[in-house]
Amino acid sequence: SNIHFKSGSAQLSPEFKKRLNAVAKVMAYYHLSVAEIPGYADSVGADRYNQKLSAARAQAVANYLASQG
Repeated sequence: SNIHFKSGSAQLSPEFKKRLNAVAKVMAYYHLSVAEIPGYADSVGADRYNQKLSAARAQAVANYLASQG
């Protein structure tokens, strides 16, 4: 499912961490799973800023999943 962020933020909310916990459980069960985590930003701000924000958001999701095993 989609993970949403506040505008200009790459911080995961507790609500979305709950969703990611479910994803982490499935990935742990199917331990050879591979996930593709794209990052997106809204249209507020310059392209260069949004590119960095997109990458930071994707990395935040990846880091959280990794922290869950």
